[in-house]
Amino acid sequence: MLFYATFISGFDSLAAKLLSRDGMNVVRMMDGAVEFESETIPADIPYLNNIFVVLRRLNHTNLSRLAQDVIAKQPDSIPFKPKNFRVFVSQENEL
Repeated sequence: MLFYATFISGFDSLAAKLLSRDGMNVVRMMDGAVEFESETIPADIPYLNNIFVVLRRLNHTNLSRLAQDVIAKQPDSIPFKPKNFRVFVSQENEL
């Protein structure tokens, strides 16, 4: 499964090393954010904040249109039963 998480800006190399140490595959590193793969749903990783499951990547340049497209389409499957469900749109690490 693909995940997106944030961490304190400037700690990119440390976060990447810790994720690798903990058995996760770093897909893309950004300043203060990371996309990583894990076979299990990560729980309480102390060096990461706001861990989200990435359901789908969409390539749009217009964020307003992207948000409308995401809201209009229901996810095909959610890998777990969440208590809450939120849609976040991020472009180049900006929500």
